[in-house]
Amino acid sequence: MPSTDTDILNYLLTLEHIQDALYRQGLQNSSQYEFQNAGFPDPFFDNLKKASAEESARVQRLGDTLSGIGAPVSAECIYTWPPIEGATGFVGVANIIAGLITSAYLGILDDITSPTISSALAVVARIQAGQSAYIRQSIHKDDNSSATDTPLTPDEVWTIAHTFIGSCPPSNPPLPVKAYPTLTVASDTPLPIKVGKNLVLSPRGGAINASGVMGAFLTSKEPVYFKVTSDGKDGWKGSVPEGVAGQSYVVLTEGKAGVEKGNVLAGPAILEVAG
Repeated sequence: MPSTDTDILNYLLTLEHIQDALYRQGLQNSSQYEFQNAGFPDPFFDNLKKASAEESARVQRLGDTLSGIGAPVSAECIYTWPPIEGATGFVGVANIIAGLITSAYLGILDDITSPTISSALAVVARIQAGQSAYIRQSIHKDDNSSATDTPLTPDEVWTIAHTFIGSCPPSNPPLPVKAYPTLTVASDTPLPIKVGKNLVLSPRGGAINASGVMGAFLTSKEPVYFKVTSDGKDGWKGSVPEGVAGQSYVVLTEGKAGVEKGNVLAGPAILEVAG
C-alpha cells in the first residue's frame, strides 16, 4: 500500500503511462475513416487524439512533480495488450483502462498528505472520469449506467493493471503494491451479463483452499456479496446480484465482509453488467 505522497505519485504515474502508451500506439496507425466505419462518428477520432495529448501532458506533469521534490520518476514500460482488432477493439480496451484509472484516483486521493497535490489530483480525477464516461458512452449509447465511479484500493487496481505490463526499466522505483491472484470470467459468458444470470469465476493458479468463499462486486458504496459454490473444478459459480451495473469489478473473498477485512482471495475481474 503506498504510504507516502511520493509512492502515490509514482503509482499513479505508472498507471498513466499505461493509458498514454495505449493511446499513442493505438492511434498512430489508425485513421478517422476507420473509426467512422466502425460506428464512431466525428468528432470521436479527433477527441481521442486530444485525450491522447492530454495523457502525455499529464505524464509529463506527474514526472515533473516528482523531480521537483527530488524523488525518483517511474519511466514508461513495455506493455502487453490483449488482442485488439480494429477501432472497436481499441475502444474496448481504452474503456477498460480509463475506467480502471478513474477508480485508482478515487481510491487513493484521501491518502495524500499534501493539500496542493491533493487538490491538483482531484482535478485530474474529474478529467479522467469525464474521459472514461465519454468513451463508455460511445460504446453503450443507450446505457446510462456506469461503475467507473467505484474507488479501488491500489492492490485491487494493480491486480488488473499489472497484466498490461510486460517489463519495466530496472531503474523504476519499486511500488508498494501487490497483486491478488488473477480472476477470470468464463469465456462463454455473454457480455454484457444481466442481473440474475449465472457466471463462473476461476482464479488463476488453481483451487482456493479457504472456507466460506463468497463472491463480491465492488461498488461506490459498499461491496455487494453473493453466494458462490464450487463448479467441481477450480471455478466458482454464482448469479449476478441486484445493485450492480456497468463496468464492474468482482472478487472472490473469504466470508461475508471479507473485502472490508482484506480477505480477498482472487480478483478483481472486470465484466460488463447490463443496467
